[in-house]
Amino acid sequence: MTSTTFFARLSLGLLASASIAGLATPAMAGKLLFSDDPALAGATLAAGQEVRTSGGTTQIMTDNGSIVSLVGGGAVRVDGDDVTVLAGSVTVATRSGDSTTSVRLPGGATARLSGVSPSGSFTVTGDGFTGHALGGNVSIQADGQTRVYTRGSAWQGQAGSGTSRIFANRADPAPAASRTAGSDAIEPAGDTARAAAAGVPVNLGEALAAVGASGDVVQAARNVEASATNPAVPAFPADDVATLVDFAAQLQSAYGGQLFAGAEPGIIQTYLAYLANGGAGDQFKATYAALINQYIDLLRTGASPASFTGANQAAVNSYLAYLSSTGALQGLSAQNRALADAYLDFLSSGGAATDFTRSYLDVVNAYIDFIKGGGAPANFTGATQDVINAYFAFLQSSGLVDAIAQANRSVFDAYAQYLANGGTGVFVPPGGSNPGTGPGTGPVVLPDYAAALQAYITFLKGGGNPNGFSGITVDLIRQYINLAIDNGLFAGVPAPTIQLIRDALNLLATTGTFDAIAPLLANLTLVLPTIPTTPTGPTTPTTPVTGDGTTGQMIAYAGDVIGIDSRDKTTVTTGDGGKLLKYVWTTNPDGESPEIGTNNGFESGSVAGVIGWTRWAGGSTAGKYFGNPPVSRSDKQGLHLVYGAPATNLPTSGTATYALVGATKPTISDGSRDPGTLSGSAAVAFGTTPKVGLDLDVAIGGFVYQVNTSGGITDPAQSQISVQPDMSFFANSLNVAPGGPVCPASSCQADIRGFLAGPGASHLGISYSVNAPGGGPTVTGAAAFGK
Repeated sequence: MTSTTFFARLSLGLLASASIAGLATPAMAGKLLFSDDPALAGATLAAGQEVRTSGGTTQIMTDNGSIVSLVGGGAVRVDGDDVTVLAGSVTVATRSGDSTTSVRLPGGATARLSGVSPSGSFTVTGDGFTGHALGGNVSIQADGQTRVYTRGSAWQGQAGSGTSRIFANRADPAPAASRTAGSDAIEPAGDTARAAAAGVPVNLGEALAAVGASGDVVQAARNVEASATNPAVPAFPADDVATLVDFAAQLQSAYGGQLFAGAEPGIIQTYLAYLANGGAGDQFKATYAALINQYIDLLRTGASPASFTGANQAAVNSYLAYLSSTGALQGLSAQNRALADAYLDFLSSGGAATDFTRSYLDVVNAYIDFIKGGGAPANFTGATQDVINAYFAFLQSSGLVDAIAQANRSVFDAYAQYLANGGTGVFVPPGGSNPGTGPGTGPVVLPDYAAALQAYITFLKGGGNPNGFSGITVDLIRQYINLAIDNGLFAGVPAPTIQLIRDALNLLATTGTFDAIAPLLANLTLVLPTIPTTPTGPTTPTTPVTGDGTTGQMIAYAGDVIGIDSRDKTTVTTGDGGKLLKYVWTTNPDGESPEIGTNNGFESGSVAGVIGWTRWAGGSTAGKYFGNPPVSRSDKQGLHLVYGAPATNLPTSGTATYALVGATKPTISDGSRDPGTLSGSAAVAFGTTPKVGLDLDVAIGGFVYQVNTSGGITDPAQSQISVQPDMSFFANSLNVAPGGPVCPASSCQADIRGFLAGPGASHLGISYSVNAPGGGPTVTGAAAFGK
């Protein structure tokens, strides 16, 4: 759910000097930039003056250069850097890294914007208020509590009480259409069109009406928005989406543009361009993002694209091509991106959509059947070995493995792992005879290869010649050892020893002898699994995680796809070694209750029942996360989580230092680097408002990102991080020295989420993310510290 707000040019260049990126010096307090409200046109505003609009679009600049936008009727008061929303809907946007603007809401609630391109939409009705974080983060302090809403999140609040997260704000009512879509081409007109031209996010129904959409089109927009904002609706209305797509086609025809080509004069094209820039102010973005993921998931199952009922197939194909041309496919998960790219390539080469998955799956299943039956790979006529290898790699990366015939799945998994480990020779199915020399033994589950490897280790322990074992070939032993390591069958073996084995395997591939690795293997104990495990192609389990769980827990998390955040009032369910299996945010259990699914719990640990940590990776999540589909991650990616009991009986003064007691390995969101390492310390300056100091070294991809608060652990009282009443804390956009895989340009930043835990604040936990401003890959991780 990434989103940023963008500022389009007004026709007379009225905003040319007001671009957020171009502000060099503060403007005068309450400078009126633009208004088409007759009562305000040309007015000079005094500091603290109430501005009340009856219509049109009005934009005001604060002292620090933030832009305040009103659309239609509303009222604000701007005094220096303070913006008080009195009535109506207001959008506030400020520059990256500037958190000096305060937005005051009913009942003494105060919002602050921070992060990259921060902006928020605030609507006040009487004593109530709602809003969206359109870009960056919005933190709202109300009724003694502070909550942080990341981009794309929505909230609601009431004077005298705190705020709570909601799935999405209700769509604003759309005005009646003034003209029909079939009439002559018209230019956008009215308040909504001006608002869109000024870069203010508006409701899709309003936008369609502003360009003269007919009543059926406006109603279709309402229906789509209603389904997008209601998590109980299982699917989007196909006819309504098709109506909107058809209307977009009429607009592009009227203006002579190309469908999905960018911001043409029509509002539909403006919205599609806004989507490509990551905007979240409209519901159309959420609708199409979900449609595309649904469509790709359908392809992954091997079903015919013609069976998709979410939208017109041609429209989906066009929209996928549009996303690819603008680079927006990078926002998809790695699996969906691989599948979408391959699908578009297939269509561009003249392939029919209905033949897409069959062209890959038929060849792979035929090949597996051939070698299972004892056929020599060189004699397979269905495709060359290079094509076979490419198909296997594609099916693995795109998540299409679930469409492989069940009888062939174990052989496919072993072959895919063989390729992932660098295998280049003739592949021998685990437990089978050499292809071409005898009948195959059919599908083999992983314990069989483990048993064969155990026989070899026993042979070595008995003093056998490492190169004289006759049970399996040298190349197959190498495959089996890699599989055993990848599936955690060498229990308790230190990481340095595992690395020595990996290095020896690489040497084995060159020399063909086991002399270097035999002493290591002879001293290892192989733990055989009791059930088959699957190293690739995870699927979401149908059986949910059960158990009573532990209530009243704090949690902080960070990872690819969903970003970084923290929660209080959660119930956590854990397994062996502190591995987190599931958590439920009790404030909104229907919206947020993710489960580990088919993932492994990497680097899991816990301390005295006070704090624990884990990394979900190597599979697919289950449960719920605000309507998002399950997320599949490789072993090199992860959702990092740290959880624990909120602190009690805090010291009233003094400073405590904390050492690292456990952490997940930092990972990069695109999985392009091996997981890294984390080192560092923390400190807390206790008092009326405790402060948290951090000195962290995040090493990944040959580079070390140093994440430090002001004063570090030496003087945590100078830190930007303050502990909130619920024991949570956060920081946004901490400056980090650029370089390495995620910050190759001139700037870099880090975000922190965390909490104090245990009696006397004995521990603290954090999640963190490091990235370049403006997007791109992100490094994430989680850690626990103790006194």
